[in-house]
Parts: sequence; structure tokens; C-alpha cells
Amino acid sequence: MMYKTLIALIISTGMGVIALSIVVGVSQRDAVVEDDPYEAALNFDRTLKRYMELGWKVKVPPSVREGDNPFVVSIFDRDGRAVEGSAVELLVSRMGSPRIDRYKALNIGNGKYRAAVVFNGTGYWEVKARVTLGSDTVAFDNKVYVGK
Repeated sequence: MMYKTLIALIISTGMGVIALSIVVGVSQRDAVVEDDPYEAALNFDRTLKRYMELGWKVKVPPSVREGDNPFVVSIFDRDGRAVEGSAVELLVSRMGSPRIDRYKALNIGNGKYRAAVVFNGTGYWEVKARVTLGSDTVAFDNKVYVGK
């Protein structure tokens, strides 16, 4: 008799877990990433094509120290010449964190732009450099290691 009760308890616990999983799965909906994914894809293709035409390259330091740092970004064209006169914005976030800090980088000459970036923790950080020159804007995603 004891085994029948134990088996019934195990089966009802399993059925309860399954029922709870179904309820949670039905009640939790995925967020809409793009309202119009087709138009977003076309826009991405246009941006990618323009990026390829421009041939800009951005170079960031692969690692920096924790804290307040002068962060220097170098921008070159397809032929390796410095890109001058750009507006450069850095969007900095710690990997896995929703917080994004924005920094305006100032031109220091020879295709180099500097911003005082605060890295308040060690590990890998995402640094997106958004470069605007005239009517063209290109964003470059980079990963930077922050150490002690």
C-alpha cells in the first residue's frame, strides 16, 4: 500500500510540474524585436552596402585599465588614410548589462578621436563607435578587455 501512495505522489508531482510549465509558457510571450522585419532587413542591406563602399576601418585598444581612461579610437579609410572631421560617439556597455553610457570623442588629429571613458569593472566590455561624416553614419562594434 505504501508503494502505491508513493507512486501516486510522484506521478501527481510530475503532472503538476508539466502543468506549471504549460501555464508559464503560454503566459510569457516573446517581445517583438522589429515591428517591420522586412523593412528593417532592407535598411540593413542598404547600410551594409554603403559601409562596404566607404571602406572605413576603426581601431580601438584591445585592453584598458579599470576606471577613468582616455580612450582613443583611430579611423582610417579604405587606403589607410586618416579620416578627419568626423563626429564620433562611443556607446559603452558592460557585456550582459542593459546600461549604455554615451561619450562624445574629440578629434585629436591624424584620424584619432579621444573620449574620457569610465570602465567601472573588469572583464569584457562592448564599445560601439558611431562615426558620422557628412550624411554617412557607420557603427563599429568592438570588444575591449578591462583589467586592473
